[in-house]
Amino acid sequence: MKLDRLFFTLIALLAVSATIFTGCGGGGSGAGTDTTNPNPTNSTPTANNTTYNISGTVTSGSAGMQGITITLTTAGATNPATVTDANGHYTFTGLANGQYTLTPSASGSTFTPASRAVTISGGDSTGNDFTASATSSNLGGYSISGIVTRTTSTGLPLSGAAVTLSGPNLASSITATADANGNYSFSGLSNGTYTLTPSYSTTIVVCKGISLPGGLTKTVTYSFSPVDMTISITGADSTGMSFVGTSNPLPHFVCPV
Repeated sequence: MKLDRLFFTLIALLAVSATIFTGCGGGGSGAGTDTTNPNPTNSTPTANNTTYNISGTVTSGSAGMQGITITLTTAGATNPATVTDANGHYTFTGLANGQYTLTPSASGSTFTPASRAVTISGGDSTGNDFTASATSSNLGGYSISGIVTRTTSTGLPLSGAAVTLSGPNLASSITATADANGNYSFSGLSNGTYTLTPSYSTTIVVCKGISLPGGLTKTVTYSFSPVDMTISITGADSTGMSFVGTSNPLPHFVCPV
C-alpha cells in the first residue's frame, strides 16, 4: 500500500511540473503574444525625399508668351515666382507632394484660366497652360521700333528697307519702310507675340557704254542678320529691334561688246 501511494504521488508531481514548464513558454506560444502584428513597435514609415516638378505654357493665339510672371502658392505661403521663357514655357522644380495654386500675371493682360489648382501626388504635373489676352484698356497701346543699317564700318542706314510685322493678334501682316536714318516703327499693337522680317532689294545699271547706251539693269538683293526676330509685348513698348543688311553678289553676266 505504501508503495502504491508513493507511485501516485510521483505521477501527480510530474503532471504539475509539465504544466508549469508549458506556461513559461519553453519553445511554445506564450500567453499574450500578438500574432496579428509580429513587430508592433516598428511601424514608422521611411522618409521619402523625392521631389517633383510643375510646368506649363502661356500662349497668345498659337505663339508662346515670353516674360509672363507665374506665382506658385501652397497652404497660404508664396514660393519664389518664375518667368516664362522665349517659347512661353515655365517650370517649378523641387516640389513635395501637396496642393498648389498657379497664378499668371502681366501688365495689360488677362489670363484664362485666372489661376490653376494643382495636386502633386507621386509624380510631375505638366500641361498647366494659360492663354493671355490684352485688356481693353491697353488694347492697341504699344509699339515696336528699331533701325536697319548696312554692313559697313560706320553702319550707314539702309533707307528704304522693308520690315514686315506678323503675329496671331494681326488680321494680316503689316510692312513699315525704313526712313532716311534707317528707322522704322509699328504702333497701335496689343500684348502678344510678333515676328519682324526685314527685306531689301535695289536695281542698278551695268554695262552702260557706246554699244549699250542705256545699259543693263540688275537687281541687288540683301541678306540680313538676324534673318527675323520674335518679340513679346507684355505691357510695354519694344524698342531697339535692329537689323544689319549685306548685299548679295550679282550672278555672273557678260556685257555685250
